[in-house]
Amino acid sequence: MRVAQEIVTHPWFSLLSLIALCWTRQPSFPVFFKMTFNWLMLSSLLRRVEAVPAVYLFDQGIFQALWSIGLDARPGAIRDMGRVVLERVPLPDVVTVLEAGLATIAGRLNSRGGHESRADAWQPEDTEEFARSSAMLEQIKALMQDVPQRRGSPLVILVQNDTDADLETNALRLAVEIQRLAGEWAA
Repeated sequence: MRVAQEIVTHPWFSLLSLIALCWTRQPSFPVFFKMTFNWLMLSSLLRRVEAVPAVYLFDQGIFQALWSIGLDARPGAIRDMGRVVLERVPLPDVVTVLEAGLATIAGRLNSRGGHESRADAWQPEDTEEFARSSAMLEQIKALMQDVPQRRGSPLVILVQNDTDADLETNALRLAVEIQRLAGEWAA
C-alpha cells in the first residue's frame, strides 16, 4: 500500500529512485526488487511522518536502507544513489547507530537463526564481509554530512551495544536525548 502510494503521489522521485537503484547493480532481480520496495516504503513513511510533528521511532531507517542497498552493490553505489535521492526525500532529525564489536555482531547474527537478512548467512570468520559492512556505514555517515546545509543533516547518535546489559543504559540515553531535542523543537 505505501509503495503504491509513493509511486502515485511522487512519480518523479519513484522513477529517479528506480534509476538510481539500477545504477547500483544489485546481484539479482529479486534483490533489486526487494531493495526498491524497501526504499519506496521507507520514503513513503518518512513523508508521512514529516507532516505531523511528533517523535517517531523506526526500527529500520534511512541508514539501514542505504546499507542494505550497498551490501551487494557495486563500489561507490551508496554515494551515487545518495546524491540522486537524498535531496528529494525527507530526512530524519536523529539517527541512532548501534555499534558493537565483530564478535558480538557475529554471535547475534548466529543466534537469530533466521534468514531475514543477507547478513544472517555470515559466519564469525567472514571478516571481509564485516569489514566491508563497517566501511559502508562510514560511507553513509559521510554521505549524510554532504547533504546541503540548507536541509540540515540528521544528528547521528552513536551507541555502544556490545552487551545485553547495555540495553537499559542505551534506552535511557536515547530517551534523554529525544526529550532534550523535543524541548528544543517546541521552543
